[in-house]
Amino acid sequence: RNYRPPESAYPPNDEPHSFEEAREMIRLGRNYGLRKVLKRAYYELVSSSEFESALKDPGAFGFSRAEMKRLSRVQGKLMFAWHRAVRKPPRDSLWRGSHCHPLARSPLPYGCKQQHGAIRRSAWRNMMNETGEAAEGARDPLRYNVFLRMDERRSNQWCSCCVREWEKLLAQRREEWWAEFKVPKQ
Repeated sequence: RNYRPPESAYPPNDEPHSFEEAREMIRLGRNYGLRKVLKRAYYELVSSSEFESALKDPGAFGFSRAEMKRLSRVQGKLMFAWHRAVRKPPRDSLWRGSHCHPLARSPLPYGCKQQHGAIRRSAWRNMMNETGEAAEGARDPLRYNVFLRMDERRSNQWCSCCVREWEKLLAQRREEWWAEFKVPKQ
């Protein structure tokens, strides 16, 4: 039911493809002029752990230096967007500050441990950095699920209302990032 074909206008939400599968998708996409398949394939490539090796020696992987340089810039933009997104706690606004959802403004287990203010922002950023979630998610920002990977101690600091709202906002950002993801020219 949730399957979206690679040609979809939506960001990937299924299991990642391997580096080799991404290379084959790129070869087929180039041969048959399938730009939307290329888009997905290039994303799979930049989100793979082998991408760093390919940057060092693009020829060994069948890519030109210019193509890899463009892909590296695309990866950098995605990583920057991810880090910017995960630095903001749920329900954070410039003019009102950061605060717990109005329906959950009570002590745990119903409301967030950090109800509002600078302490809330600081607690969120520390959690993202200490758990490694910020760094880990940067490689695959369109699929990485922060809350599935959190331990119980950390996930209990944030109420379900705020977590759902943050996940909804992140899903919107992911669609924006996917729309901005451009296939490099060969």
